[in-house]
Amino acid sequence: MLRLMFRTYSLRLKPTVRQTRQLNAALTICCDLYNAALQERREAWRTQRRSISYPMQCRQLTELRPEDPGIRAIPVDLAREPLRRVRRAFAGFFRRVKAGQKPGYSRFRSRERYSSLAIHAPNFRIEGQTLLVSTLGGFRFQAHRELRGVPKSLTLVASGKKWLGRVVLDTGPAPERRAVNTDVGIDVGLSSFAVLSDGSDVPNPRFLRKSEEEIARCSRSLARKQRGSRNRSEARLALRRAYERVARRGRAGEPPQHDPGVLGVRPTGGEIPCGPLACLRVRLSVSRDHNAALNILALGRSAAGLQPPEVRSWNTTQNTSLCLHPISLS
Repeated sequence: MLRLMFRTYSLRLKPTVRQTRQLNAALTICCDLYNAALQERREAWRTQRRSISYPMQCRQLTELRPEDPGIRAIPVDLAREPLRRVRRAFAGFFRRVKAGQKPGYSRFRSRERYSSLAIHAPNFRIEGQTLLVSTLGGFRFQAHRELRGVPKSLTLVASGKKWLGRVVLDTGPAPERRAVNTDVGIDVGLSSFAVLSDGSDVPNPRFLRKSEEEIARCSRSLARKQRGSRNRSEARLALRRAYERVARRGRAGEPPQHDPGVLGVRPTGGEIPCGPLACLRVRLSVSRDHNAALNILALGRSAAGLQPPEVRSWNTTQNTSLCLHPISLS
């Protein structure tokens, strides 16, 4: 079976003042559509015990589009994205109910909690250093690596006063899977970020701990501001920038995620003796947390076509050394 590989590239957009107003207006419209779609589904079931489906809401949007100039000003695929989000939210709700988990019913979103727009090809395309979006125009952007592949979807994310574009590209068939000949054991922890199977220790960078004073100062400043005031909005942005700096420190020095040497594999497929441990140290030392480190390793592993055996590590430290019978540590 042919497996395709998709990659997501992050672009720093440089919109003009007029384009920024357009994007903010589109966010407001999509947020209103999301809340309206959620309200319709809730009220239909509460009053009539009737389910509202995604195609039904799409037909209503088609009827509403000629009458509303705001909805008419954005691409139809962009206007349907809030409806798809509501559909995914309810699908996840019913899935958790069937699994006996905490349901987590969908909530309404304020404008501050709705920060992204999604659109699919062919409603956008990339020409050189310009991102062309249907009805919204062209956005200049800055990319840190060459974009390779066929664009499939685009997500425009508002991060404070900045805008990012996350493009999903189809890079073609994935490399054939092959077994891993070298084993590397990783034991993650708190005092040390990880201990590898060769006995080496990867120190915990603790980027958040080093920025605690700055974050605490911004949090105190935000708490003193009056709700709804302009000063509170500026303080909220300052706190956001402080957390973004922590995230950037965690990504600083990170090797390219498409580097096939993530597990000590040359582009030609030859294995480097003792390479995996050296590459793992680099990858783990620049990661923000354990999940981010494992995700980076999994991405590089897929790019190289490697398929190591997965090891289930949950609750393994609660087993006795003789009969491996789990015991409670509480």
